[in-house]
Amino acid sequence: MTDHVEVRQQVHGYQGGHGLLRGNIKLSREDQDLVDRLSDIAGPLRPSEKFDPYLTAYPLPSEQFYVVARTWQDSDAPRAGCVLTRSLFIPMDIWERSPWISELARSISRPHRENLEQQTFRAVAPNHVGPIQDLRLPEIVEALFLETRRPIVVFDSPDAEAIALRVVTALWPSRRRNFATCSWCLSPRKLRGRDFDLVFAPRDARTRFADWSGRRIDAKDRPAEARHSWPSGLVETVCGDGPPNLGLWDELGILDGDQVATRVP
Repeated sequence: MTDHVEVRQQVHGYQGGHGLLRGNIKLSREDQDLVDRLSDIAGPLRPSEKFDPYLTAYPLPSEQFYVVARTWQDSDAPRAGCVLTRSLFIPMDIWERSPWISELARSISRPHRENLEQQTFRAVAPNHVGPIQDLRLPEIVEALFLETRRPIVVFDSPDAEAIALRVVTALWPSRRRNFATCSWCLSPRKLRGRDFDLVFAPRDARTRFADWSGRRIDAKDRPAEARHSWPSGLVETVCGDGPPNLGLWDELGILDGDQVATRVP
């Protein structure tokens, strides 16, 4: 990545319905339809319900760009339940190997309705999200890397965005380009007919995941017993003090439980 990257972007919000407000990139219809849908909130809000800004990251069907988006609750909209979303479009060849994922995600500022200001990302030395303390980390890591690939939902995580960013940063290129995650949602999120790989949801939304085809990870007051011999090392690699990088583990064949560490059709 060069020192300065001008990132293409779009802003979505309410304008007689949720839709594109501003943008400086023209997408194919299939790509645009996906961005239009995923820029909106997943699942209905309850009356007076509030939420913090959340992150969504996913590849476009054309595979030209990877999208990193942040969504805010829009209390200025004329009706309840509206959001503002700024989506950044990262060329896939840059996305696959970039160490600046955390910096890029944190650089996404709340947009103004009136204009779309140019956003330039300045690459500096990678400053990764700090170590994470969550009793469910071994279970999350096992489900992601040591078992047959299935979508995962984690309920009531206080570190959802930090976990998502460290997981995506750690991934090897062939899996990173296909990985989809959302740090907060009220119902399942889908990408071209498949569920997102890793989503986080409040406990109150659990009933909306009744038909979830993958793994559910609930809040715990003590660590679950490890089902594999490698999770402690993997947890340290993904969520410890150092930069997250699973390349060595993949070379050693330890991640063979991930049956689909290649491009998803």
